[in-house]
Amino acid sequence: VKTVRFLILDEADHMIGEGLSENIRKITCDVESPRRQTALFSATFADDVSDLATWITRHAVEVRVGMRDPLRANRDVDQRIMIVKDDADREGALKTLLRTQYAAQARNPGKTLVFAGDAEQCDQLAKKLQVAL
Repeated sequence: VKTVRFLILDEADHMIGEGLSENIRKITCDVESPRRQTALFSATFADDVSDLATWITRHAVEVRVGMRDPLRANRDVDQRIMIVKDDADREGALKTLLRTQYAAQARNPGKTLVFAGDAEQCDQLAKKLQVAL
């Protein structure tokens, strides 16, 4: 592991939430190298994530999308909450939302970001959407 050149940690907030902070610190000590580049991604950057970032990075550059206040939404992002009753209703609501967003007469189509629970759910969702849309 001493030859690791790139160390990438995605969903750091989730890893810390699972109690993996000490494990991450151990691993980063094992792959300590002056040539190592470290990238850490997190949807939220609470104090515990910030502490971890300080521990595992050197000469860090922070790239932030949105405002620093974690309780304030980015004004450039249209966030919508839709209440659904079950999985089928959720999929139908998503398809309707996407069809509306990308319709030929859509005022401002923009881009859509959809979160899934894990890679398998993401793959299943992608297949269903390719068929439906």
